[in-house]
Amino acid sequence: MKKLLQILLLITCFTVCYEPLNAQDTKTISGVITSPTDGLPLPGAAVVVKGSEAATITDANGAFTIQASPDAILEVSFIGHKTQQVSVSGRTQINISLEEETSVLEQVVVVGYGTQKKSHVTGSVSKAEGSEMAQIAVPRADQALVGKLAGVQVTNTSAEAGAAPTIQVRGLTSISASTSPLIVIDGYPIQGDLSTIDMNDVESIEVLKDAASASIYGSRGANGVILVTTKSGGSSYGAKPATFTFNSYVGVKTPIKQEIYPSSDEWSNYVRSNLSQMGLTTVPDEIVQMDNLGTNTDWEDVMMRNGLIQNYSLGVSGGTQGVNYYIGGSYIGDEGVLRTNDYDKYNLRVNIDSKLNDWLEVGVNINPSMSKQQILGVGLHDALRSQPWLPEYHTSETVQYAAAAGYDVQVGDIAHERHFSDVNGVNLQLTSNNSSLAKVDGRTRTSQYFSNIANAYAKVKLTKSLSFRTSFGTFNSSAQNEYFQESWSIRTEATEGTYSEDKIFDWLSENTLTFDKSFGDHDLNVLGGFSAQKTTYSNTSLAANSFLTDQISTLNAGIISSGSTFEEQSSLASLFSRVNYSYKNKYMVSLSARGDGSSKFGINNQWGFFPSASLGWRVSQEDFFKPLTNTINEFKLRATVGKTGNNGIPNYAAYGTLTPVNSINNNTIEQGFAQTSTSNPDLSWESTTETNFGIDMAFMENRLYFSFDYYIAETDQLLLLVPISAVTGFTEEYQNIGKMKNTGFDFEVNFVAIDNDKFTWRIGGNISHYRNELLDFAGVDQLISTPDEKRPSQYIAQVGSPLVQFYGYETASQISTSDLATPYWPVNVGADAVYVKDLNGDGVITDEDRTVLGSPIPDFVWGITTSMNYKAFDLSMVWQGSQGAEVFNIDPYYYESQWKGANTLTADEQAKTRLKVETDDMIQDASFTALRSLNIGYTLPKTWTKKAGVRVYFTGYNLLYFTADDYTSYNPEGVNLFNDNPLTMGYQRGAAPQYRSYALGLNLNF
Repeated sequence: MKKLLQILLLITCFTVCYEPLNAQDTKTISGVITSPTDGLPLPGAAVVVKGSEAATITDANGAFTIQASPDAILEVSFIGHKTQQVSVSGRTQINISLEEETSVLEQVVVVGYGTQKKSHVTGSVSKAEGSEMAQIAVPRADQALVGKLAGVQVTNTSAEAGAAPTIQVRGLTSISASTSPLIVIDGYPIQGDLSTIDMNDVESIEVLKDAASASIYGSRGANGVILVTTKSGGSSYGAKPATFTFNSYVGVKTPIKQEIYPSSDEWSNYVRSNLSQMGLTTVPDEIVQMDNLGTNTDWEDVMMRNGLIQNYSLGVSGGTQGVNYYIGGSYIGDEGVLRTNDYDKYNLRVNIDSKLNDWLEVGVNINPSMSKQQILGVGLHDALRSQPWLPEYHTSETVQYAAAAGYDVQVGDIAHERHFSDVNGVNLQLTSNNSSLAKVDGRTRTSQYFSNIANAYAKVKLTKSLSFRTSFGTFNSSAQNEYFQESWSIRTEATEGTYSEDKIFDWLSENTLTFDKSFGDHDLNVLGGFSAQKTTYSNTSLAANSFLTDQISTLNAGIISSGSTFEEQSSLASLFSRVNYSYKNKYMVSLSARGDGSSKFGINNQWGFFPSASLGWRVSQEDFFKPLTNTINEFKLRATVGKTGNNGIPNYAAYGTLTPVNSINNNTIEQGFAQTSTSNPDLSWESTTETNFGIDMAFMENRLYFSFDYYIAETDQLLLLVPISAVTGFTEEYQNIGKMKNTGFDFEVNFVAIDNDKFTWRIGGNISHYRNELLDFAGVDQLISTPDEKRPSQYIAQVGSPLVQFYGYETASQISTSDLATPYWPVNVGADAVYVKDLNGDGVITDEDRTVLGSPIPDFVWGITTSMNYKAFDLSMVWQGSQGAEVFNIDPYYYESQWKGANTLTADEQAKTRLKVETDDMIQDASFTALRSLNIGYTLPKTWTKKAGVRVYFTGYNLLYFTADDYTSYNPEGVNLFNDNPLTMGYQRGAAPQYRSYALGLNLNF
């Protein structure tokens, strides 16, 4: 931090001392920059005197003032608008209506270590503008990406406040290594996700999807690369007035409930109406006494709530002569829709760039972030299991039943089922465990996270075409997790507490040399670079029990039962290069290569080489195509091939690790070390080789644009934990063995349907599909996996089939109500087994009757975005959907059987059944369609607001959320919450419900 302060001080000193010479014979030119669609001012538009250093940006009213000679040319630019050149021609007042950019191909996109025009991009790159996502009322930047980019699947696996969604780029590419994309923020590859980013600070987010685009990141690019570019003070280094932006919204969140559980009254009516079908002649005593209790506790209402969501963000940008700055700060408060679930985040960003002279630029980016999250003490499936006849708290009427059962309770105490074991002589108790309310309110789980990214750079212009850039940065984080269990939360009255802290310190040094020159019909950009990165990870864990009181939760109030610390390090050294060449703006070639050396791999294979090549042909620029250009304005073909790697494995997987042990020698305890894993000096990278074919086309004067990509990605040398001979003293080790393939397509379309002075309508859509095939699996044909041994659902990985598929028995029929031991009790009881099919026809049900039951991989995912502007009104929507995926939903097993669904079948009949968790009875359609965001805004007239630009808006999230008819839980996206093993993907237990939010917001520019 001291070094960073010195850098900031250096920049400030240079800024104060730097005094550029004023041009001679200049006049003051002023004017206003406006949008042609609504006439509103464009604050932050850049105005540059062409061929000079004079530059400024417009203020909140779109106004500018600049010094220029009478014959000068002003160059005006603004994001989403065409750059326009205007001759001064002796004028002192110039108002400009800046035409909007309707051609997607003229956008500038960020690629690894540089930028390119979309028309020159030969790989597969998708882009989302920060301004489009900042209005969505979600607490995380990654949640705002939902539905916007083809081939990028963002899944809300947990809807708890502060929970990170799962992001996959073009599907699964690994089994044992990481499947998450690399996150690069302003050029810094971070150890983490997008939680530290405030959407209001984001300029754009680009995703490098194919291997040719991502290979510049080598061993970390196999799962795609997400590039985040944050805001700066501008691209020019002229004096600019400070421009302030304030964005805020406040709203309410409501859970999307399913009402899975019947009430006591509903169940009583059901039983009374079906006595004969249950083989009964009188109403069972349990139902009679349940009715006498008269309690109808809705545990959904108890465990779910409405929550407040609020966001406040303030940013300021501007500059003095030679210095640009952007400073932004924000606070997000998010009350989850589950009881006790809350999330708060504070974020600060400082970006400073300074041009010290004609050949030297320096800058620094600093981004500290802090968050705190409290989550539900138990899984939702456990929180909702309490029976509806059980009250939350004891009343004067219910304490008598507790007394009859031998418990001394008071009015207002939490009620447990064991208190009702003698209700007028009838035992209603199903479990001796404490109630859900005690488990949730008496157990506290909190997580506090702090991180900071600090990166400084210097760019030296060696010649007009050659520049050198060096940067050094650090990323450090601390994640503290605490758990405390109070005595009244568990029937044993045992108090427990745990504390753990994970720390990461990472430093990165990068040095690049760039040659960029246009000569005649040729455009050439050559990049070469070297980087070194080192990461230190440490962990401290403590546990305690037997606390003296529930009032003090710090571990010193209990007896320490265990503790450990450890530290790990990894290093990465890289050489990389890239050549981009364009001839006549229609033939494009891009070649790149990266060599990575990683400490994670065996001594014989620590270096990996990751090359790529891509070609582009703008057919529409050919002479023979000119007769068609009035119809087809743009036509480009792309083809790429590249290789990327995956180093997301444990740090010391290639090395024999040691652990402290004790031994007895001559009746004396002596300390030493024992080896706990094997060494594999040949352990190497997973590598993905991908071929991509693409086509880009534009019609209707570039108002209709679409892009289509087809890809084949083959991952070789899969890193797998493979069983080895016990003679070695060990049972398994990491080896490079296995292969799988992904094939699929991405399709994007954007259409400017209407664009005139009063009304603008834009619509875009995307759809993605991929299929996975396991080609080799460590020399075996198949592997059957179980995510939870207590509830033995099964998955199968078969060579020649998708990596993950549900496996088990097909349901033949349900066990009838009359065959249940107690079809009337407990509430909502159902059989825990079903009759299954004898698929091989041998007359008995055996393992040989198991078969593939489905897949958690969707047939396709899609998104639709649309925006409309009419005068001062605006409206935008984002729809997202997933079709064809299935989920193994075990939640009904909790809500129906309560582990009490025994039957009275004969032994022969029983032999024809299997537990539901072993069958397709638990497999449900996970398809969904959601209106992810709706935004309606109104910009106040300039005559009302004077100097400030003011917009008010309403925003909604998940206002419509449709699931499949046979889905019976709260979140079809909520899979793999406690187990992220790709081999058991699609397992659902206790997923938090999806929620809707309604918020009112305010945008200010001044």
